[in-house]
Amino acid sequence: MLQEVHDFYGTIVGCPLSCTGILRDETSNIPRGFYTQAKPGDIITLMVVGINPGQVMSDEINLYANPDPKEKARIHLQFADRVYTNNAGKRFHKRLLNWLSNILQKPQEVVFQETVYTNLVKCTTPNNKMPSLEVGRTCFSQNFQRELNFWKPKAVIALGVHCDSLLTKLGIPHDFLPHPSHHETRDYHLPFCEKIRSTLGDS
Repeated sequence: MLQEVHDFYGTIVGCPLSCTGILRDETSNIPRGFYTQAKPGDIITLMVVGINPGQVMSDEINLYANPDPKEKARIHLQFADRVYTNNAGKRFHKRLLNWLSNILQKPQEVVFQETVYTNLVKCTTPNNKMPSLEVGRTCFSQNFQRELNFWKPKAVIALGVHCDSLLTKLGIPHDFLPHPSHHETRDYHLPFCEKIRSTLGDS
């Protein structure tokens, strides 16, 4: 079953398109930014969506030198597992894990068993520039729509106003969470978490 996940994300890592306004290379800036501990057929409560992967972390430099897309996908999932479960991530990863635990009312250790984290646009943009609507539409039809069909999440959550705006323009029903990298007060996320819990309870 885990091989199915590697195979599926291998098709995303190996995306043949070269869209305008993205960064791509063979060893670091690959289509990426996805993580889950779930397997096909599991009940996926949440699909949490960022706008795009951002700049590579230092540990990712030259990490994806293997030429096989499925192997690159496996390596990236393994890297993301370290980031989320071994306290090796940035403020973004630590806060997001905490917020998902709050929404699901479950320990942090198990939230990714029913959550998929991904990005609407799978490629990094120069200087984290906002991806264009054209790129968003292309990546949606090439990758993200297939991802939705593969996991069939109960709820989609946009992280931050940019992803919220792009998902709205693409007509994807979703809830909203602030971006976890922002420097707001400690409890600013709680009303958003409560609203999502309420929505899940009504579904």
